This record gives sequence, structure tokens and C-alpha cells, in this order.
Amino acid sequence: MRQFDVAVAGAGLGGLAAAALLSTMGKKAILCTSSPSLDDALGAVSKDGFLFCPGPSLSYGFEPGGPFHQLLADLGLEEIAPALAPNFQVALPDRRITVTANQEETLEELSREFPREIDNIARFYRDLTKEAERNAKSRIAAYFSRRRSASGFLRKYAFSDELQSFFNIQALFFFQRPVSGLSLATLIALCTTRPFHYCGGRGKLADRLLGIILQREGVVRYKEAAQEIVLQSHRAIGIKTAQGMVEAGTVLLDSQEQRVPLLFLGIRDEVVPIGMARDVLYLPDYNQPNDFIALSLSANDDLASAPSGMRTLTAAFHPTEQPSAQSQMIGSISRLVPFLNEFLVLTDGPRPAESVPASTGISFKPVRSEGGGQLLFRASKGNIYKLDEARHAPLQQISSVRKFIQQVT
Repeated sequence: MRQFDVAVAGAGLGGLAAAALLSTMGKKAILCTSSPSLDDALGAVSKDGFLFCPGPSLSYGFEPGGPFHQLLADLGLEEIAPALAPNFQVALPDRRITVTANQEETLEELSREFPREIDNIARFYRDLTKEAERNAKSRIAAYFSRRRSASGFLRKYAFSDELQSFFNIQALFFFQRPVSGLSLATLIALCTTRPFHYCGGRGKLADRLLGIILQREGVVRYKEAAQEIVLQSHRAIGIKTAQGMVEAGTVLLDSQEQRVPLLFLGIRDEVVPIGMARDVLYLPDYNQPNDFIALSLSANDDLASAPSGMRTLTAAFHPTEQPSAQSQMIGSISRLVPFLNEFLVLTDGPRPAESVPASTGISFKPVRSEGGGQLLFRASKGNIYKLDEARHAPLQQISSVRKFIQQVT
């Protein structure tokens, strides 16, 4: 009899979620990681009193029916859902808009920054609200809203390229698609509801997932990387580690390659511009509408993240051409945070990604998920899967985990 139903090579959030869900179904899971702790496996970096978390601090998906909401409900963890973000900012090359939970306040911000488009902005939000109310009352309307493109709806308002950029940068950050590629339902959610804010990253959720795995006789082995997939008759029968063979019915490779370049900065509090929100989506150039930087500040009283009088600043770069050097990255941020170099205490980057076991002769094909994106792959050997952690895309990540569960149960 095999030791485990599933062996996960790596212990990122996706691998933990997959193992926890399978554990609640009576499956026995083992996770093997080269990292010395769970924080390290999740990509956290601790240095000189600063603690950096690599994932975005803002996300949708905890609203009823969202991927995270479904995950927490299935695991009985609804009580750890994060709170709605009080606000965030969209910084364009020549203006900055604060998006708040109060739609009227957001409209005032937009009207101030785009005075020539006041009437179209008001009509747009009014029409979106009506669509949202219609969807809430009718399943048929909600169904067609999920299949209707947002591009046709947006064209009716003839927004300027600058205002279009305001919506586009949010769509790219939260859903990894330009605003024209969203469904109408997703556009409604983007403009009429607020995202959720993770306090301290995803560590709390990961801790609870780990607890579920261990309570159901699962195993997590730190400092023990999976070295290769063991095959027999063209199927995986487990993984090999430095400690020997681990037999398993299914193998999941939890790939943690960092697609989005990150920069971790420890800064003095006084360099933070007055009025700057903790989370900022920054577009440096209108001529490159898909290239932006996501900035996340720790709270000024968060001593767990930074020493007194200092703060962490995490910058995630989403350019079509990746920046080549830290100095180039810092220069881009300095346009938004003047005198940054003079108040820098620490500069660091993410830890190297954990390598997945050798899979010579095994090819992978993508498995589509409802959340979009190609994050789950199935091997030519039927019981081997690969999950791309894609920390910058949490909605797609959890949707891909659910697709994996459907594949193996």
C-alpha cells in the first residue's frame, strides 16, 4: 500500500491549498520543500529587522462566490477572511486618484482629475450600478454578464486614453488582463466593489492550511527537496528525496518561479510622501499602458515588519521588458517617491525560487481553469501535474488549485 495519495514538491500557497483540500477529502498528503520554514517556503524575506512578503497585499476573491471565499468555506476557515481595503491609489504620470470604499468619494476624485469627462464618468458608474442590481435580481442577467465583453460597454462612454489607463492598470493588477479583455461582470466588480487587504501577507492563511494537513495525518518535510520523480510503467509512483523514496499516487510540482520582478526596500518613514496610500498602482508612462509598478507600504506602526521610524516598501514590476538593474528599479520608484535614495536603509530581493524535480522526457500541457490563465499543467504521464505559484495572480492560482482537485478526485 502506498504511503501517500499525493506528494507535493514545494510548499507554496498553491501547494498548501491543494494538500489541505485533499486532506479534508480523506486523502493523505506529503509536502517536501528545500526551505527551512513555512515563511521561507512562501517567499518571505527577513533581514536586519525588516520582514518582506512577496505576494500582493490587495486581492479580490473573498467576496461570496469568489475563489478564496469558496476555499475558506470548504475548509471551514471563513473567520480568517481579510477585511476590505479602506483605500488604494492609482498614480498616473500626471495625476493621482484615491479609490475608496465610498463610491461618491472616488467619483469626486475622478471628477477633479478629469474635469472634462465628469458627465461621462457619472453616467458610467450609474449604468454599472444598474447592471449590478439587475445581476443580483436575475440569474439569467448574471449569466450573460459573465459572458459579455466589457469592451463594448466601455466604448459607449468615449473615455480619454488617460482615463482608460486608470481602469486598465487596475484590471491588469487584479485580473492580469487589460480592461478591454474583462467580462462585464468583472468590470462591475472592479468598479463597484473594493478589494480585500491582507495584513501581513498570506502567512495566516498558510498557517491554517498547514494545520489542516497535519491534523489529517499529512506530513511536511522542511530542508528536504524532492530530487526526482520516480516512474514505473510510464507513471509516477512517487518522488525521491535525499532521505529516500516517497510513494504517492499523484505528484504535484509546486513551481515557484518568480515571473514578476520584485524589489524589497527598507526606508525611513519621513520619505513617504504626504497623502500616499499604503497600496499604489503606478503607471509611469501613458505610452506604455501595460507597464506598471505595484507598491505596497507597511503601516507606520507595524513593528513586526520594520523597526521603529521605518517601513517596508515592496515594489512589483509588471513591465513588458523587465528592468535590468536595481538602480533602474529604484529610479522608476523615485518619480513617485522623491529623494528615495537619501532615505534608503535596506535594499534586497526575493529568495531564489525552489527548483522542481527533474522530469526528463515528460511534457506538460495546460489545463484550463475558470479563473483564466495557464497555471495548471498536466504531464504526458497522467498522474503528474505542475502548478505555477504565480504569486502576483492569486485569483488564478486558487482557481487552478480547484481545477487540480477536480482532476484527481
